[in-house]
Amino acid sequence: MHIGQRGVLLKKPMLLQLNFDSLGDIKVAYHLWDETLGKMGSCEIAICSMKNIMSVCSPSNEIKEVTYYSDTSGGQNRNQYVATSFLCTLSRIPSLKKLNHKFLQSRHSNMEYDSVHSTIETANKKTSVYVPSQWCRLVSLARRSNHLKYYHVLNWKALVNKHCSNLQRSTAGEKINWLNVHLIQVRQSTPKSLFVNYSFNEASFIEIDIQAKSTRQGTKMGNWPEQLEKCYAKKILISIQKKTDLMQLCTKGIIPEEFHHFFKALQVDKQVKDKFPEPVLDEDSTDTNTE
Repeated sequence: MHIGQRGVLLKKPMLLQLNFDSLGDIKVAYHLWDETLGKMGSCEIAICSMKNIMSVCSPSNEIKEVTYYSDTSGGQNRNQYVATSFLCTLSRIPSLKKLNHKFLQSRHSNMEYDSVHSTIETANKKTSVYVPSQWCRLVSLARRSNHLKYYHVLNWKALVNKHCSNLQRSTAGEKINWLNVHLIQVRQSTPKSLFVNYSFNEASFIEIDIQAKSTRQGTKMGNWPEQLEKCYAKKILISIQKKTDLMQLCTKGIIPEEFHHFFKALQVDKQVKDKFPEPVLDEDSTDTNTE
């Protein structure tokens, strides 16, 4: 099975979106959430990918191999955390033997399902959208949508830090340049290894033993934990400046009164800066989340 993946920030306040497309039959599944339910990082991408794989690989269809195609954003897709989540996902689907993640060339990442966005934008011209839940209903009219909750997002970074002692060196001792990786593969036969490739040549895979001895201390384990740590214990707080701007839209009547309760209920934090959510979904991003 071949699946395209795309993440964008919709041109409406507070809404984030990630969509998956089954190439061939063009069945698209959308995952949507607002800024209080998640961010735009690798943990959100990883849990959406995991949910999508679990949904398409049912026991009845016995799919043995899944290939993802996405852009090259280091902050979201091309990093060690999403790669490790694929290993964990593979361990939970006995029939699935191999998972591939291929990264398209920067600025050449148009795929068949991009036309779906224009369909939704056309539908949006016929109605007004004021709160994130309305976007979910609008998208569901065109394609299947899933509303991601803050308690769905798993902390893959904590899992990597605790259980993976090596994600930077191959079994041959060479340093892995994650920004140049074009293909990541995980295999059921080698559950503690990642295979990366700087091209699409099947003969050029480089193996990474994620629990190899290194200066970084990791905990050896037999199986991946059944229960993974959550990223967020509660909804994410927004900045005071953003809450003020949204309330002004309510006061001026730009946002209808029936939607005011949503914005009034938003919680703020004085420490939160009023800025665009990071990391930005830019395929030229160099943030590999290796902190």
